[in-house]
Amino acid sequence: MIELSHVQREDRGTYSCICNMNRVFRHVNSIIQTFFTQYNFLAVNKFCSSSLSWCTKVTRQNRHNTSKCSSCEIFETSMLCCMGACLNLHACCLDSKYCFKNKSSVSLTKVGNFIEEDLMKMIAQNCGCSPTESQSLRLKYIQCAVFEIKRSIPYLSKESVLIILSDVIETLLAVMSDSGRSCTTDSLLLHLLTLAGDLFEVNGGVPFQSIDPERALYLITTRIIYRSGIDERMAIISLQVLKKVLRYQLLPDFLCGYEGEDARSFLHWLAHLSIAKDKLTSASWEVRDSALEVYQTVIELGETAPVYLNLMFNEYFLSDILDIAKKDESSYVRASAINLYTRTVRMKLFKDSIPPNILCDMAINVLLKDNMPVVRRAACELITALYISYVPDVLCEGNKIFEAMFDISSKDLDWEVKKSALHFWHCTIDKHLMEENVPPISFHLLSPDTNDTDEMISRIKVVLNKLSEIGCLKAIWLGVKDDCDLKVCQEAEYIINDLEELNKQWNYVTEVVKCNDLEEPNEAVPSSRHLKVKEFITLLQNKEWRDVLDGRRNWIETNCDDLTSLLDHI
Repeated sequence: MIELSHVQREDRGTYSCICNMNRVFRHVNSIIQTFFTQYNFLAVNKFCSSSLSWCTKVTRQNRHNTSKCSSCEIFETSMLCCMGACLNLHACCLDSKYCFKNKSSVSLTKVGNFIEEDLMKMIAQNCGCSPTESQSLRLKYIQCAVFEIKRSIPYLSKESVLIILSDVIETLLAVMSDSGRSCTTDSLLLHLLTLAGDLFEVNGGVPFQSIDPERALYLITTRIIYRSGIDERMAIISLQVLKKVLRYQLLPDFLCGYEGEDARSFLHWLAHLSIAKDKLTSASWEVRDSALEVYQTVIELGETAPVYLNLMFNEYFLSDILDIAKKDESSYVRASAINLYTRTVRMKLFKDSIPPNILCDMAINVLLKDNMPVVRRAACELITALYISYVPDVLCEGNKIFEAMFDISSKDLDWEVKKSALHFWHCTIDKHLMEENVPPISFHLLSPDTNDTDEMISRIKVVLNKLSEIGCLKAIWLGVKDDCDLKVCQEAEYIINDLEELNKQWNYVTEVVKCNDLEEPNEAVPSSRHLKVKEFITLLQNKEWRDVLDGRRNWIETNCDDLTSLLDHI
């Protein structure tokens, strides 16, 4: 690399290209030819990967990476083709039908553009079909290429990703034909599958209409999942790659609006997802969790394609997921099952299959009884989604939701759970303001009429009375005074800032302080949740709480590494 930098500096000014890659390219090409002559494929892979990273670094230094010149593009393509050639050349040691000589689009045929013809013929005669080298050595060459391509991903353009992706999938198919026969091929299959998923994610997917079905990564992963007896790691990686394909290919393509034959084709693809249901009963919690994440991704189709989802998520399947949310031994799996239902609620799906009141009862029960914070946090988010989407009376009797969320926001021992509960109260405020037709905070009237202002203040008073009665105001105040975690205080402060912005718009605080017509909360409301509106306003106007928060923030910024200061603070 030092030598390449020297050549590049010497070449500066010789060509119009700012990065001066022409002479460097010729120098690199000669080195690669030497390695190919020696059949040193490990060196080819490592050298090409290092050259790519060096090239990217140089072009960025010249502020030239956003629009590469033709020399840079040729350089990048040639490095990728050389690494892809190491895949093409040896893949046929597993199955001769994957020999590069039968393909016109693989990288090895493109390498002939910059390697001498005689050398190319000599290399071709020693492909994997030839018994000149052992299969284990050829698999080592493939594995080296996989590792170096993975290392090169940060330096690749989307166009380059497409070039190498086809080689990776071709090799993946060859390894699949031999997997299960040895630990080496199984390990290689895992690495290839992971690499294909990473390339797919970087590229953002490929239009699925243009993919040869036999080489579609979506169907390759489903075929792997279909296999009986695959180990835990293989199942997890396959499901994770399937999730990426759904997110970056199938969902965006379908959201573009396929109709007719395209829609039927998509339905055929979607039908393959039924295989993931079997993984929900796996002995491994990671496999169960990965399968649920796949279905969470599928739920994103809901707004555009509810018909397809209704075919996949029948009542029995949804009931099974509900049981997982309640009873699974893994907290992560329980949380994933609850998160899946949160997505369905936000998109108003399957409400006839699983009534919202059943979901609400389940979430409250989990919230109050589950020992794991990650599950309680998921339950908070589900309750928030249910409360936003439905009338409270449909969800549960009386103030059951508010009682549970007040207890969690004020007493839970995990800061993330408390923060999620405060987010519920924030959404509660927004919902009540919307129900009383109070304009959003961002909506500013140019010259509000006096009658409009009086009417809005009257509506805001109604909202504040309701918030006081259900315990929202007390929950916010306890949040901002929380002495355990600053992030909880900041979430409560964020809510208060919104209320202050609302006051700047309508000046309701002045009217609240001087008026005497504010209703007292119902006597049936426990005193632990009771905070009068005037008390709340008075407490907020006293800025001591904000000074305390600022002091805590300043201490964290300046003294968090000072042990003595830490002990004094405690």
